[in-house]
Amino acid sequence: MSNARRSARRERRRGCSSDDFRLARARVASSPNSFLKTLPASENSSASAQFTAALLLPFRAARFLWRERNLWRYAALPALVHLALFTGAAALALTLADDALARWIWAEPSGALTLGWYVVYALALIAGLVLAYVAALLVGGVVVSPLNDRLSERTEQVLTGGVRNSDEPLWRVTLRSVASTAFITTLYGVLLVPVLLLNVVPGVGSAAATVLGFTLSAFFLAWEYADICLARHGLGLRRKLRILRRRPALTFGFGAGATLLLWMPLLNVLVMPAAVTGGTALALTLRNLPESA
Repeated sequence: MSNARRSARRERRRGCSSDDFRLARARVASSPNSFLKTLPASENSSASAQFTAALLLPFRAARFLWRERNLWRYAALPALVHLALFTGAAALALTLADDALARWIWAEPSGALTLGWYVVYALALIAGLVLAYVAALLVGGVVVSPLNDRLSERTEQVLTGGVRNSDEPLWRVTLRSVASTAFITTLYGVLLVPVLLLNVVPGVGSAAATVLGFTLSAFFLAWEYADICLARHGLGLRRKLRILRRRPALTFGFGAGATLLLWMPLLNVLVMPAAVTGGTALALTLRNLPESA
């Protein structure tokens, strides 16, 4: 079988024709956006240089979003939805924490124990806020996934001048986005449980949990935000994971940058659109690398 025929068959398995593949690579290569070029330029550099370029990608994406004002309306709505979810969850958590402490755990005492009661009360409120924050992030990611898909689509349009499956029905986009995000979030939660349990191990348990937890978050955030674009290109689960493994330094570098960006309480609600934009750039870069890369 000729090399051309084998190449064509390989591209059909990818879900696009050879012409589509060459056109996509040409769009990325000719893009006037230095933001998109930062990752392709690092393909032949060291792993540390690739990691650094990808680590900075979410921050470059934030600057790109600030310049591209036509994307603001697509970025604003997901941020507002996340903010509303957190506000509602925080109010509910504070109410429940107050009620639970007063009725079920420890009614407010008098005398010398009053100070201790207020300390426990403050800790219960803080725990409630943390739980509300985590719940808002996890649930919000699923709720706003169709909106993030729209932002990713518009970002791809600006970066490359074209969008795959731009005429896809809204119901299909919504179903695909919600299902994919829910799957990634659920898998992340399942894998995170044993990592958190390491905290009960004396000695190195907490340190190991911190390192493994950060690594796990980095990979899953890179997957979640790159998946928006990759799914729109019609790629299946195995194909997506194979693409993410092509350049581990790029994948984990972007995930680490996104993790740092999203660790900022409340402010992360505003910078999540930058993670979506950066994930789109990462997906376009990894998608268009040669198969042997």
